[in-house]
Amino acid sequence: MRKKLRSKIVLITGGATGIGRAIAFEFAKRNSIVIINYCKSKESAEYTVNKIKKMGHKALKIKADITSEDQVTMLFKEVYRKFKHLDLLVNNAGWTKFTEPKRIERITDGIYQKIVNINFKGTFLCSREAIKIMKKQKKGDIINISSTSGINGIGSNIIYCAAKAAVINLTKSLAREFGPKIRVNCIAPGFTKTLFIKDIPQRILNSERKRMPLGRMTLPRDIAETVVSLYESIKFVTGETIVVDGKNFYSVLEFKKYFSSMR
Repeated sequence: MRKKLRSKIVLITGGATGIGRAIAFEFAKRNSIVIINYCKSKESAEYTVNKIKKMGHKALKIKADITSEDQVTMLFKEVYRKFKHLDLLVNNAGWTKFTEPKRIERITDGIYQKIVNINFKGTFLCSREAIKIMKKQKKGDIINISSTSGINGIGSNIIYCAAKAAVINLTKSLAREFGPKIRVNCIAPGFTKTLFIKDIPQRILNSERKRMPLGRMTLPRDIAETVVSLYESIKFVTGETIVVDGKNFYSVLEFKKYFSSMR
């Protein structure tokens, strides 16, 4: 597998931290050329790129706000200028704000717009630009990172759930329209140990862990390993969403208690 992925051009949005960083490391270890897209996390992006280089592999960072059509266009023009090719786009960038579901009045227009723009609009804009390149080269892959929230409607914010569901549907539509040359798939992580959960009390995390058949929370590397496998080994699949959560059953009661304490 390491030889097969040598010199593949892989662009990861939100690749500076968390799941994106783990994906970057997995592809770098397999000798791919990794492009880290970031918006505000410059230091984290530099850390990720430098660590990859210290591993003896190639990586670079490109700043772009994926919610801006102009910046996304510039991002992909820069990728094409440097490499004249793009093998894989991983739409990983995401954002949410924990909000008690019943307190819908707390979801302001600003929160709504930010969630939809980063989680869905950015995925669409990046996919559109990637497809322009991939159509020229007559091949390519896109892997979207959604969430189990987009499947079961249980998560940090009801708009986040809706936006992630939209990503799953977008995946199906793009796969149908641009196959067989371009594959588009999706991965839906469960409750994953990243900065997203830093404010959640440990008692809730422990409660979630006890409910999981595999005995632990999902880690960023679990998602990263699935991305690599889906790209390299699982070839006859497109338009699908793969759940990676260790069968993580959210405890709705526990979350209600937590959100109630935030009032």
